[in-house]
Amino acid sequence: MKIAQVAFGLASVFAATFALAQGAADKRRSGYQDMGEALQKMQDDDTANPGMLFVQLLHWQSVRGFTALDAGLALVPMAVVYILVSPFSGLLQEKFGTRFATGGGVAIIGSGLLTLGATAGIGSILPAEIGLMLCGLGMGIATGPLTGVAIGAVEPARSGTASALINVARMVGATVGVAVLGAVYALAGRTPEAVTLAMLLGGAVQVGSALICWRATRKPAAQ
Repeated sequence: MKIAQVAFGLASVFAATFALAQGAADKRRSGYQDMGEALQKMQDDDTANPGMLFVQLLHWQSVRGFTALDAGLALVPMAVVYILVSPFSGLLQEKFGTRFATGGGVAIIGSGLLTLGATAGIGSILPAEIGLMLCGLGMGIATGPLTGVAIGAVEPARSGTASALINVARMVGATVGVAVLGAVYALAGRTPEAVTLAMLLGGAVQVGSALICWRATRKPAAQ
């Protein structure tokens, strides 16, 4: 029975991925082709991250007995890393390039999700904190440059519309991420193995998105 439930969860992931890809295609057809890659990446980013937080918090409270306060405090290290790193994302982008700031930052987020998945069965909270801090580090590096790439891809007169599309992409990604990863976690039995499955799926999305970023921000070939 659980195999069928997990298969259903995986089918949901594939369906959501198709919907996201279709949304990206629609954006390209509407005249925003240049910013489509960045928007798709931000959408994928916000698919995995809110889903990760939802699953992790739900598991801590419903299975491991954390109170809401305990679970919230356990997220503080991730937030602190993000707050400390994000002001320097522009400097990192200037020093190491846009490919590092976007693709590299997203890859770090993916490594954090994979760490959460690989260590879900460990009793200590320390491995989970390391994974969460990696997510905070990656978000701090990538968020600003990704926004800059998306808005910079359009003419100044359309920057307001570009900003609105970014917010829409984030909201859609967050909604899909919570629904899909939450469904996978629930259908797989709400066990540490279910956390592993959900986090590995989220990590795979992030690593794939990092590759898209790396390719999308490559220097154009000389004419």
